[in-house]
Amino acid sequence: MASSTDNTVLQKRLDEAERLEVELKRAYDAQHDLVVNLRNSLTAVHQFPPEILSEIFCAYMEANRDTPLAQLLLMHVCRIWRQTALENTPRIWAYLYLTIRANTTIEYGSIITECLGRSSLPADIHIDTRTSPLKKYVRSLKLIPSGIIDALVPICSRIRTLTLQGPLKNFLPLINLPRNSFPVLTELDCNILVDSNGERISAFEGSALQELRWRCGGVDAGLGPSIFSSNGSIFWGTLASLAFDATQVTTLYLTDNLSYHGNDTWNILARFTNLVSCTLYTPFFETDLVNGITFAKLTTLIMFCDYEEILVRSKMLSLLTLPSLTELCIKFAGANNPTRATIAPTLIDLLQRSQCPLAHLSIIRAESLTNKDLSSIIDSFSSILHSFTIVGRKIIPKNFLQKLVCKKNKDPPLPNLECLRFGIYTKADPVNLAPKLFLDIVESRLLEREMSRFHVLSPLKKVQIVLIDSKNPLEEFLSLDSEDDSDPGSGLLSFLPQMPQNSGPPYSWLGTFNATEVTRLQRLQSEGLEIEESHDINSLPLLS
Repeated sequence: MASSTDNTVLQKRLDEAERLEVELKRAYDAQHDLVVNLRNSLTAVHQFPPEILSEIFCAYMEANRDTPLAQLLLMHVCRIWRQTALENTPRIWAYLYLTIRANTTIEYGSIITECLGRSSLPADIHIDTRTSPLKKYVRSLKLIPSGIIDALVPICSRIRTLTLQGPLKNFLPLINLPRNSFPVLTELDCNILVDSNGERISAFEGSALQELRWRCGGVDAGLGPSIFSSNGSIFWGTLASLAFDATQVTTLYLTDNLSYHGNDTWNILARFTNLVSCTLYTPFFETDLVNGITFAKLTTLIMFCDYEEILVRSKMLSLLTLPSLTELCIKFAGANNPTRATIAPTLIDLLQRSQCPLAHLSIIRAESLTNKDLSSIIDSFSSILHSFTIVGRKIIPKNFLQKLVCKKNKDPPLPNLECLRFGIYTKADPVNLAPKLFLDIVESRLLEREMSRFHVLSPLKKVQIVLIDSKNPLEEFLSLDSEDDSDPGSGLLSFLPQMPQNSGPPYSWLGTFNATEVTRLQRLQSEGLEIEESHDINSLPLLS
């Protein structure tokens, strides 16, 4: 009996010791956390007031707008960051980027409600429902979960910018809302895959739209019957039925990836009378356009086209009057069999009719343009250009650059030129331009004593050399609009045969300089010259 009593006492003491051990461990952990928090609070990053930290978070979100749910990354750093993000930074919850895939089990509706519920500010919404790789047909995709649309409808009145990418049927419940459903909407970006008859879009009527990017990935680009629709005009029917005040729009990006309907393009363009910036694809076939359009405020125009003859036949530039144009960029696909038609007369006519202060001109992959045509362009635009890009198979860099130091008169071509970009076709004649000649010409445009000698007004600040390794022209052209395809193989290129990849390091023209030429080049760089080589012709921006 005594033994049993002793065991009971010992067990009670053991339980008490275990309880004390747990309490001591809990107290130790609390003190340890307190010490860690105090130590962390002394670090520089924790000295920021919540207001400053909130501004940093907002800058981070601005730089990561294309990262799905980027806000969540901020909340996994530390307790203070999480608290600041949740309680002191409502602006980061006003932007929402969602990438939605077919048959998803994620409750995106709840995510939308929770995130946007933390902020009452105007919202920026980006929804991408594209798949990678594309299955048999995009029309095989199921509708996006209804909870997503149900979560967006109540906050439509708060949406300031809206980006929709994917099959049109996924967004019909949203874009077919009653008029005035988006009263504060200023930016609309629709990259839709047309797979249904074009319904009238009335939801944006009454919206304060200022920027419109309207694209359609459902046109087949000449690869056979369209896999998304049997009638390419569905795109234009859908866009034409977009009810809104086009005179409010100042920025327009308009393309249906090689449309055949030039008159439709023109009729739609005529609605946007107050454009400041415009990007568009020129249709394939000749049109019967006779009425011109004047865009009095347009300063930037970017055009995509297959080759020069198409642009001339479409009459786009011939019927435009642009008195305020300062930046013009024309990108061609680079046809295998260039025609005799060139854009030189069209460009010169545009300048003479518009009397525009064109300062930045880019002509990329103009394969029919000759050195004689280029000379006429330079003579016509000489006094106003500050930056110039010319890439064309028939353009010989040696002849072009020699014209920049022509000594026949005291008025040199392009006296205000500050930025220059030209192309070298590496497979055609990579040594056509001698480094010594290039350096002589740059010195005449950069060094003060040489500038005075050749009567140059502005120093040459930047030179970019585009090294072109000939590829499939159609492949290059279709990739011009691939910057928005976040998924590899998600565009029209997924239907093209895969091109063999070149092996070995890329060719470098600057790498052919000898020691003396490298020394001269380094001296020019010390004088402020910025020089670089580029192998990516499809990403060339306006050089300004």
